[in-house]
Amino acid sequence: QQGSIRQALALYRQAEAEVDDGRAPFLHALAANNFAYHSLLIGRPNDAWEALDRGRTIAERHGLLSVLLHLFSTESEIHLYAGNWDAAEAAGHQGLAIAEHLGNIERQAGYQAKLALIMAKRGQFDAARTQLEAALQVISKRTYWHLRIRLLLWLAELELDQESERISAYLDAALALARSQRRRLLLLHAERLLALHLARYDAAAAQARLIELIDQATALDLPVEIARTRMALARIMLSHTPSSESGRTLLEAAQRDLISLGALADAYSLPLPR
Repeated sequence: QQGSIRQALALYRQAEAEVDDGRAPFLHALAANNFAYHSLLIGRPNDAWEALDRGRTIAERHGLLSVLLHLFSTESEIHLYAGNWDAAEAAGHQGLAIAEHLGNIERQAGYQAKLALIMAKRGQFDAARTQLEAALQVISKRTYWHLRIRLLLWLAELELDQESERISAYLDAALALARSQRRRLLLLHAERLLALHLARYDAAAAQARLIELIDQATALDLPVEIARTRMALARIMLSHTPSSESGRTLLEAAQRDLISLGALADAYSLPLPR
């Protein structure tokens, strides 16, 4: 959560190596799941799939629904990352069924949110907003900080795409929580959205802030975040000067980087200008 993803990966790998599958299958499978999720954060979807398969094999062998609950969430994340909406939806429904069976409120809200993201990708913006707000309400009296911030950011992103002024309330709450809870990776996402929102009023300041965020992501060695932020910078440049060669060059470079990282959903979120 503090941005040291590679260190976290090393620790998850160590945990997975040290745990005995026969005596502690839950911990073994959970370590594999967490390795998968964090591999995705630095643009390693192949590593994520391999770890997910390891975790699923263990969980299914031992009938560990409590781990499958998390594995389906990670699987849906991988599909969302690659832009495979149908597969993400299938994994989301499977995970949601387990979450409801186990009575896990946090995972129920998380899966409902993922399904809402897929609605948004399909153009069902009102339904997506309603479902995201409902998921946020479900956890309103609980301290699920990571999920709460993500829900706020997804709502903010939806409002940004719709050019709605409601974005400010979601962003303000997300920024405050990300800072107080020291969620550095989520804070990068929040500040990127804030820059895109502010670009409507002060493009120069927004561009300057995005350049600072690129430096921060570079210092943390987060290639996916670097490429996403470069994409956001190109988006601002091209929205104000469609013929900008530097904007187009930046966009093409960011798209190439995202494609090389397997982040196809992000790579094609902004088409190349003609």
